[in-house]
Amino acid sequence: MPIDAGAALGATIEPSSSSWDADDVILYHLGIGAGLGKPTDPAELAYTYEQRLAVLPSFGVVPAFRGLVLAATGQVPGLQINPVMVLHGEQDLEIHKPIPTSATVEHRTRIASIYDKGKAALITVEVESVPERKPARGGGL
Repeated sequence: MPIDAGAALGATIEPSSSSWDADDVILYHLGIGAGLGKPTDPAELAYTYEQRLAVLPSFGVVPAFRGLVLAATGQVPGLQINPVMVLHGEQDLEIHKPIPTSATVEHRTRIASIYDKGKAALITVEVESVPERKPARGGGL
């Protein structure tokens, strides 16, 4: 399937948003094995109990993953690719401050680079997740 690098490179996808709360964070932690040791260990409880809940940094890839899926399913101009043939090769995560236990964030997705590999291509997709801005409180007339 063709790739038009001129059209796709730098292209953005309509921003999307996602939300999570403490239950989502705890479920993620349990899913990756937190709490499998001694369940009453304070170090384990930090990831499985609402009181003083801490968020593992790797949780940050979960809300942003939708942007990667959209990029692989024809949502980008110039990228006509078969999603069945997509190989998710690697992933980086850059965190600027601790991830909150509940939040609503906006994801801004763009195609950062495209490399022609002959029979395939390497496409770098960047997803920036930022807290959604709350509307300013009205100061009416």
